[in-house]
Amino acid sequence: MKPAALFLLGIVFFLLLVYCGLFVAEKGVLELTALSDPAGILHCKLENNKIIVIFAGKTYSLCFEGVNQFLNEYF
Repeated sequence: MKPAALFLLGIVFFLLLVYCGLFVAEKGVLELTALSDPAGILHCKLENNKIIVIFAGKTYSLCFEGVNQFLNEYF
């Protein structure tokens, strides 16, 4: 039981570290680009068969159709 608890604690610590790192990186990007949007660390939305990722005021989209074509081509 003890190794499983330590493993889960390690995962939680890692995710917290990644979250804090993204927060600091986004604050730095917002300061460098002088954007007025508040820092939100990372926002993800699903719209029209796309994943929309908003990071540091910039919008990035990942289309499922492109991912499926890539996977079908190589696997």
